[in-house]
This record gives sequence, C-alpha cells and structure tokens, in this order.
Amino acid sequence: MMMRPVAFASTRDAAADALRTTSEAVSRFGIDGIGISFNGGKDCTVMLHILHNVLESFAQQPSLASPSPICNADFSANIPASVSSATSCRSFDPSTAKPELPKIPCLYVTVADQFPEVDCFVDEMAHRYNLNVFRTSLSMKEGLAAYLAAFPQVKAVLVGTRRTDPYSSNLKPFDPTDNGWPDCVRVHPILDWSYNQVWEFLTGYKVPYCSLYDEGYTSLGGIHNTLPNPALRRPDGGFDPAWRLRDGGLERSGRLKRAGTGVQTGQPGGVQEKAVNQVHAQ
Repeated sequence: MMMRPVAFASTRDAAADALRTTSEAVSRFGIDGIGISFNGGKDCTVMLHILHNVLESFAQQPSLASPSPICNADFSANIPASVSSATSCRSFDPSTAKPELPKIPCLYVTVADQFPEVDCFVDEMAHRYNLNVFRTSLSMKEGLAAYLAAFPQVKAVLVGTRRTDPYSSNLKPFDPTDNGWPDCVRVHPILDWSYNQVWEFLTGYKVPYCSLYDEGYTSLGGIHNTLPNPALRRPDGGFDPAWRLRDGGLERSGRLKRAGTGVQTGQPGGVQEKAVNQVHAQ
C-alpha cells in the first residue's frame, strides 16, 4: 500500500518531527545502539546535525523524553544570499568537536569515482560531529554487514532517505531491513521533508554543507554521473548554488540516466539504486 506523505506546514514543523523520530530512536535503542549512514550529501547532513543535538540532550538528561529544540532559527522562504558551505578541510577547527559524547558509529559507502570534495567534507564532519567512520567500497549490503560486525552494539541506523528518492515511496519512519539483508532497523527522520525544507534548515541553522552544492550540484553521485543542475545555469554560463533551486522536482536533473532506462544513476545518499529501499538515500 502506498504510504501517504506528510506535508509539513513549515521547516520548523519538519524539524520538530525529525527531532521526535530521532529522540524515539535513541529512547528505544539507547545512545550506544544508534548508528548513522553518512555520505556527505545534504539530506544526511541535516540528519547528522539533528542526531548530534538529540544525543547531546540525552547525554545531559538521560530521562528526557522530548529534547529541547536545536536552536531558535528564524526560517524564511527567502534563503539568504550568503550561506555557510564547507570549502576545505583546512578551514575546520578540531576544537569544536564534542569529546564528552561517545563517537557515533558511521557507515560511509564510497564510490569508485568519488568527488574529492565529498571525501574532504566527510572527514571534516567526522571531526565536527565526533563520528567513528567505517569507510568501505563494498556494496551497500556487504558494507552494512561489515559495519554491523565492527559495531555489534548498533541496532538502528539513521539514514537520510526522503520519500521523493527512488524506491522510497513506501518507507516508514522505522523500518526493519528486508529479508536477506543484515539485521537492523532503518530510521528515517527526514522522510517527508521537501527539497526546500532541507535547504531552509541548513541555511537557517548555519549547518556546513559540501562545497559542491555552491557550484550548482543538487544531488551528488560519482564524478562520471553527476553534473551541475541545468536548471541553475546562469546567462554567463556559471551555476547558481543548490539552495536557489525553487522547484524540488528538478533536484536530480543533474544526474545522468543509465542507458536504456529512465533511472538516474549513482548513489542516492550512499546506496546503490534499489538498495535505497533497504538502507539509505540522500
């Protein structure tokens, strides 16, 4: 049965819902039982920021049922012209890491033709958000199995899938992995967020994001199947940043289609094609 998407009235409402889902996951599985699948994309960057703040709240008040809001960001339909992207690993100050929190077990499935900017950004966020990164070039299924073997305490993995991602229309906020897959629970905190809500959150909370988004990329795969979004091309031949795309339906317009199909190639959020229905999307 097709799941009915939730339409949030505002980014603030979407953020509150993601906080509730993430808080429920931590309540059910414990701080040590939570992992994250992170590949540097915009969606999982939102999710990582929310998870880190929930974990900080629980660490301070273990009995807390509803963590306090992340901050009092003033969301606006008009995203500011100047936003904070992560431009290089050297620009990051390691002193901002939170050593008092346990490191978050993080699954990072790479592609053969990964953008160096993405690798750099993942390294930066590992420091900023205290991640213990398990980096693998295995398939998603094999990589997940290896990750869970390395972190046997992890029972639930947060993933940045949104319902508009390929093969994701029937997902629920909490879903066990499919038969034949390594056993864990997938948690989808931002499942019903829109493209514009993702960018309003990142810019409203001044969350660093991969610098490729400032070059017109709106959905990241590998170097050979991802281009800047043509909908963002300027008259001078350059590209506007991703947050200027107003029609979220064009989000994947920069992803090349696989020959003979209507399916855009690449790894939506770190998972190969239908594997998005098992574990993760961007």
